[in-house]
Amino acid sequence: MNESDVCCARMVRYVLDQVYGLIGHRPDQDLQRFAIAKVDSSSLSRAQQKAIKGIVDSLYGQTKSIEAATNLIDAAEFKGAFAHNCVNDLFRLAHLISQVTSDNDPRAILAIEADVRKELDRLLAETRRAIDPCLAGVPAVDHAVFTILLLSDFHWGAPGCESRWKTVKEPLFNGLQKTCHEGNPFDLVVFSGDLAFSGKWDEYDGQGQGQGGINGFLTDLWAQLTKNCRCNPPLVAVPGNHDLRRPSSPAEVELAESLKKYHKHGDVWEKIWNEKGSDHRALVSSAFEEYTRWQNYNLAYQIREKTLVEQYYQRGELPGDFSYRLKKDRNTLGIVGLNSSFLHTRKGNLEGQMAIENDQVQAVGAPDIRTWLKQNDANIVVTHHPVSWLHQDSQKTFCNDVCIPERVDVHLHGHLHVPEYRETAHQPGKSVKSVQGISLFGEESYFDHKKHMQVDRLHGYTVVEIKVMSYRNNLLRFRPRQITADGRDIPALNEIAVRERDGWTEWVEMKRG
Repeated sequence: MNESDVCCARMVRYVLDQVYGLIGHRPDQDLQRFAIAKVDSSSLSRAQQKAIKGIVDSLYGQTKSIEAATNLIDAAEFKGAFAHNCVNDLFRLAHLISQVTSDNDPRAILAIEADVRKELDRLLAETRRAIDPCLAGVPAVDHAVFTILLLSDFHWGAPGCESRWKTVKEPLFNGLQKTCHEGNPFDLVVFSGDLAFSGKWDEYDGQGQGQGGINGFLTDLWAQLTKNCRCNPPLVAVPGNHDLRRPSSPAEVELAESLKKYHKHGDVWEKIWNEKGSDHRALVSSAFEEYTRWQNYNLAYQIREKTLVEQYYQRGELPGDFSYRLKKDRNTLGIVGLNSSFLHTRKGNLEGQMAIENDQVQAVGAPDIRTWLKQNDANIVVTHHPVSWLHQDSQKTFCNDVCIPERVDVHLHGHLHVPEYRETAHQPGKSVKSVQGISLFGEESYFDHKKHMQVDRLHGYTVVEIKVMSYRNNLLRFRPRQITADGRDIPALNEIAVRERDGWTEWVEMKRG
């Protein structure tokens, strides 16, 4: 088969998927418009696109003339006998469906479900036999799943954390074990910031040699994962606002206060990005000094233990910025991690004042971030803060230059301590899909600035799955879990609607170009 045949076969497979979805899942959903849009974005010729559109219309009982649709196929100039026969087979199936959908009601298809399924199964089997050998060199496999353990906001070092941790540790580890046994083992662990409480070294490595603090927790966690969860995944992390050391000297405090002028794009912005030896840039580096020390220790350990592949890890412009490629079978998951906390060197509620800059984005995806993202089968972006905490200028940078809807499947973050899924629209028809991780552990309550009151903190973890689809958009779902005060591992149903049967959200389709 030539390239044209493979392309056509992929489109046929896609249309079949749409019919399956129409019959088996949501017959009242408007899938036709989506299918037509998919055809428009393909690399088929205009004549071929027109033919496939005629077939799609037939599938939904909207082709006025079967003869006209036949003429479209004949004029499509498909190259290769397989492509022509495959399209005609599908057209015959469309003709069968159109005979019972004269009232333009897609639900009428249900009346001939058995016959349609039989024809679809036959055609699908023939399609796969023909195109699978041609896809041997294509780095994508249907239904490959990346399973990610999302941890966030540990706040180790907060007052009383050691005594409270003793009550949370066992149910947390038991819950992770149960989660792995019920589904897929973890391919990746993501820590979306606030590992520590105040950015001190003893919070990262309290007893030295990896035996205390964050390192002690990670040692215990990986012992659990390797022994009882059948996996040894790499760990990637970004810093949060609790992972930095706030300035103490008068000169540093004054320098930190000057960052209020950052978003005016004057001297402060210039000193951070265009004067790498400036006092402002030194302030940022020194604030994350202990986090960077921990990161270096952790990376060296993972490389030595062969948990993380060094050649796929690329450092970025600011402390904590990175990119990484995770290989699984023939699939690649791209991970971009960015420091969204570098302006948080002063105290206070800084919602709407955080920043992500294009210099950060390009540095982790050098020489071109869009090309880097395009080379992967799926991509995630990790920050500590949600999009809403970024300054309006940085929101545009984040949505247009890094969390690109056509390239990035999901944005993972923490900071607000409760599980949440949101879509942030920034252009007509385009939105950034974000999963907010539940707080892993820390203080029992926190002050909610919007509600102006103390709020009980949820503790737990989130499991995220991305299903890589070769012939259509990837799929996303996640499973937020809460560790209760009495040591139970339960779905976080009070914060986000999930299916009660297993605690997973429904699959969400990621629109990719």
